Amino acid sequence: MVAQAPAAQSDSKEARAPVSVAAEVPDFAAVLAQLDKEIEAGRQQVQAQPGDWTRSERLAALLQRRFHLTSNLDDLVGAKAALDRAFRVAVKGGGPWAGRAALAGTLHDLPTTEEAHHRVLSRPLLSAVGRATALRGLSAAALARGEVDEARAKLDEARSWSDDFAQACAEARLSELTEGTLPADAHLETAAGRLRLDTGVSPAWVSLQRARLALNREDTDTATIHVEAAESALPGWWATDAARADILLAEGDRVAATEALRLASSATPHPEYAARLAVLVAETDLFAAEDQMAEARSRMAAWLLLSPTAMSTHAAQLALSEGDAHRGLQLARAHSETHADVDALVLLSRAATLAGEHELASQSMARVRSGPWDSGLVDRLCAAGACPQ
Repeated sequence: MVAQAPAAQSDSKEARAPVSVAAEVPDFAAVLAQLDKEIEAGRQQVQAQPGDWTRSERLAALLQRRFHLTSNLDDLVGAKAALDRAFRVAVKGGGPWAGRAALAGTLHDLPTTEEAHHRVLSRPLLSAVGRATALRGLSAAALARGEVDEARAKLDEARSWSDDFAQACAEARLSELTEGTLPADAHLETAAGRLRLDTGVSPAWVSLQRARLALNREDTDTATIHVEAAESALPGWWATDAARADILLAEGDRVAATEALRLASSATPHPEYAARLAVLVAETDLFAAEDQMAEARSRMAAWLLLSPTAMSTHAAQLALSEGDAHRGLQLARAHSETHADVDALVLLSRAATLAGEHELASQSMARVRSGPWDSGLVDRLCAAGACPQ
């Protein structure tokens, strides 16, 4: 769950002249430790000034920043609690609507994020960056609903207000889904050029996204270069180990891939990585793999209760990988009630195929084939499991 772009380190004016990498680059542990201190200080400020909703708003933002480093859902649950507290003490109609919109977007709660972004846009005084952020949020929600023309229109409008790091990242996502990996990579290269610093989570995140796109083109050499850049920007980040595991798998080195994925899984509580590790371990040790998968199931069940919207696709994929097609279909159906992008439709089609619901599978795949989605992306998604022809 590190796909969403973190907050940029600078505004668009500063970002056009990157500085060189510092001699002493803070590693993941140091960055996380500093953020932990800020979160603890933020909690103390909330307790000291409970009537000031901006303190809770800042705490929620800090928790969301930590989530982008850890992929720990508990941080998002804590952020939601902080935002709920802020709204309780704010005047009626006021409060941190931008924060609520951002959090709901991360949790894939489309109705909430759309309502909150519209609330932001209705403010009489709104900065250009704030307006662009809200428009990009509405664009992302439209894209998740499969409304590509609306998503593009909102993104174009956002660019007219602020053509910054976040804009380039949003355009990369739209391009990846509809045009392919090379146009998406061009937008990410632009995003990298708009960062003020060459170190930290933002440049590391951009490099990992570019590595993923290169790997999707089966270009492991370029993917490796980007992973090494991510490691230089934020040494010791578990997400880099996870990306390295994918490259090693593509190169056929399953032993090294298993060790890299083991490092990633041990550093984040997200069940996706525990499940992926279990699949690799099963090739050599079925008993150890079952223990690993049991841990993944336990984490997934707990997180699904905490946030069904955020975890439904992960839980569906886990169920399908274990042969529980009916459970996978149930979860994929629930997700498709609000989402109709290519990922949601292919997942629904795969689950329906495996569950014997062939008419639903064909209908879902027909929507994919007739949609604006990149054909290479569709082929890669289908390669991960059954898709009707």
